[in-house]
This record gives sequence, structure tokens and C-alpha cells, in this order.
Amino acid sequence: MYKKGEESTILPTTKKSSSKVKPKLSSTNSRTLFIVFPTLEEFAPEREVLSTSVLPDLQQYCCDRDIDLDCSTFFSTNFDYGELSFLLSSIEQGTANVLVFVGDKYGEAVLPLEIRQDEFNAIQSAALEFSKDVKLLEQCYILNKTKEPNEYRLREVPWGQDTVEKLRSMLQQGAKRAKDDGVIHQVNEERQQRFHQSFIEVIINAMMTNPTNHFFIVRKFQNYTTTDNHDKWIEPVGIKQTSITNLKNIISSKVGDSNYAPFICNTNSTDPTKWFKTKDAEKYKTDLGIKLNDSLKVLLNLPTTVSTSSSIYAVSPMDVSDREHTTHERYFREITPKVWCERDSLDKKLQTIIEQGLAKSVFVQFHGGPGSGKTAILCRLMELLEKQNCYAFIRFSYLTDCSRN
Repeated sequence: MYKKGEESTILPTTKKSSSKVKPKLSSTNSRTLFIVFPTLEEFAPEREVLSTSVLPDLQQYCCDRDIDLDCSTFFSTNFDYGELSFLLSSIEQGTANVLVFVGDKYGEAVLPLEIRQDEFNAIQSAALEFSKDVKLLEQCYILNKTKEPNEYRLREVPWGQDTVEKLRSMLQQGAKRAKDDGVIHQVNEERQQRFHQSFIEVIINAMMTNPTNHFFIVRKFQNYTTTDNHDKWIEPVGIKQTSITNLKNIISSKVGDSNYAPFICNTNSTDPTKWFKTKDAEKYKTDLGIKLNDSLKVLLNLPTTVSTSSSIYAVSPMDVSDREHTTHERYFREITPKVWCERDSLDKKLQTIIEQGLAKSVFVQFHGGPGSGKTAILCRLMELLEKQNCYAFIRFSYLTDCSRN
């Protein structure tokens, strides 16, 4: 952080002219990888493998070949339905490769993003007979007349958990009653099942339209069972266990070996939390890392040889610095919300830090686990600094799956 005026001597007074014009990135030197987990808790060990070895190595591999790699993580816990819509749209359009992890948890059903108008009207009429929250349907779904036939689209705003649960129950019961009464006539039974499909099944179904564009990691815990519906590792015997088993069978039967890696983890009747501290678990993580390192390079169609051509980014140290600054600045703009929740006490603390920094050299470190909001605080601090008479720079490193706003 530099005060304007006092540090003006560090700024160049002249700029070297150049006949070179930096070309824009083309599709050949940029890649997009989406990483999908059913939940973050279920695949915490695998996320560690990704963040500590696989992704750093892959980023360096791409950097050596003048390739930009953009990675994003999606998961079902408290996710935004706008993100789900974006993910499904990207899969449909083929603009990203997806690495998906499938375990022994099926999860809760997600709300359908779209419902045909005739389906919606039938469900709404049926719901009047058993629910007092029918108005929620009109509040959460909006009629889209631009498509034929007309359909209702889920509003892309963060819904509270209570609202989601009420909607889920209403849609499932209403769809069943409307079908039983003959009001809804589904030609394809799978369309009726949309009201019961979990986050991971919705994503897998979308990926199955072109599985060669994606990579599937399927993990199964052997010799471990539970009766707890809230067990984070596995489903108890019942409908959900059957559903996740069927989903795995679909993957194994329809996805080629080059895009599919199954892992069977024999826990010897030990809770997976304890098993992940054993040597067998370390071997599993090592094997997983090796498999991902090799498979993702093939999936992303990365060249095997280092580029021998002159890099457009390495013309000079200043060009390298400029590109790095642009990358971090763009990321800051993308993740910083346009409107912040009121946090007066936090803003006062940040304002104190700013005042100290403008008066003298200070070092401030924020502590907190994944998901505690460190990245959000840094973005807010940067936003406040931009309103001051100073030069401010922000850099991101060692970001976790939760490093988003």
C-alpha cells in the first residue's frame, strides 16, 4: 500500500514504445476445469490432494506451455441455484471440462430449474389440497414465455434452507398426486424423477450427454455400514443407497476407461475418519494424485512438450508483472459482491487497519479455517482502500474451495 504523491518516484515517467501488440488469448491457450463434489465434507481428503499437489503441478505444467488454466469448484452444501444453472449450461455448451467425484452419499433432492407450464399448473392445483405454502411456488418460480412450450424458471437467488425444504416437499407430493390423478401425463418417466434427483445425479446426467469431455472419480467404502442418515461418508440401507449405487453403475457401464477411475477403499469395518489416518489411506491418496495428474493433462488436451516459441507474456519482467497484476485484479473484481451485508463492527476494524497503514508500516494477519471468510475480508479491505488516497494491490494465493463470496 503506497500513499499517492509520496511514492510517485516508483512510477515510470516514460513508457518504452513497442511495435508489438499483445494478442488476446485464444481458445488454444486457455482451459477451463470445473471440479464438482457432492459435499465438501465427504471429499475433504481428496480436496487436500488436489490443492496440495495436483492443481499446483497442473498450473505449473500449463504455465510452462503458455496456457491459462481456470479452475472452479462446485458443491451442493448451501449452493446458489444460479451457480447450478451456470454449471449445467457450461456442460451443455461444452465450454468446460468437468472433474466429478462420486462417493457413497446421494444427498437431498434439488429443486428443478425449470418446470413446464402444464406441469406447474397441475402441481399447484394438487398442492392446494395439502399445503398452506402454495404461494411459495409463485414467489420462487417465474413464467418464461420465450420458450415453447412455456415454462416456469426458478429465480436465481439464494434461497433459505427452510424455503428449499418446503418447496421440495410440495413439488414432490404435488407431482405425485397430479400424476396419480392423471393430470400430468409423462411420456418419459425420468422427467417425473426430476423432482427427486439429488445435486450429484443432476450433474452426472448432464455430463452423460458427452462423457468424453469429463472425468469421473468414483469412490466406494468397503466393509463399512451405518444406520445414521446424517453420516457424512455413506448412506444407510434404503432408497438413497439404491440411488447412488444405480448412479455408479450407470457411470461404469457408459463411461470409457480413459475417463473413469474407480477406487475401492477397504476400511476393514473402521470408520472412514479413522481409516484416512492409516497407511492404506495414504496409498489411496498417492494413487489418486498420480491418476489425476496423468488423466487431467489428457482430458484438457495439454501439449506434452514445453513451448519453444517466444512467450507473449515473458517479453520483459514488466510484462510478466503486468499480466500477474491483471489476473489478480480481474479475480478481485469477479468475486467482490456489488452489495455487502451490513457489518459495521467489521468495517470499523478494517478502517482502523487502514488508518494505521496510512500512518506507518504495519503487518496484519487474518486467521481462520476454510470458509471463515478470510478472502471476503481481504476483498472488503481492498474495496475500502480504493477509496483512500493511496495505491493498493491485492494478491491471492493458496485459495481453498470456500474462497468465494
